[in-house]
Amino acid sequence: MRAVLGLRDPEKVSEFIYKTFKEPAQKHRVVETIWSEPCLKGVMEISCLEVWREISNYIDNDIGAELRARMEAHFLKCSHCKAILDGTRNVIKLIGDGIEYRMPEGFSERLLNRIRAR
Repeated sequence: MRAVLGLRDPEKVSEFIYKTFKEPAQKHRVVETIWSEPCLKGVMEISCLEVWREISNYIDNDIGAELRARMEAHFLKCSHCKAILDGTRNVIKLIGDGIEYRMPEGFSERLLNRIRAR
């Protein structure tokens, strides 16, 4: 599908999807369809969708050596998936460090008011 659209760069594909489709469900279906194809930037044995499904297991070192090698090869060629991996690791660091952050005075009330205003 990416080849049909003439889009080979993952960043351009993402930009195209988010500009073209308005409904989140549509975006999700298109993303799943496009990224389940093998990456066109180079020959890879694993699709972006497969990588996304296994990212948590990859980070936890809970995958076999063969899958780990395929994912590492994929991360070297696919900047989009590498960004997702880096972002996931950052979230884990932020949440997993055990530090609690105090919200500024009145934050909860302002947030609730914004949600209700929508």
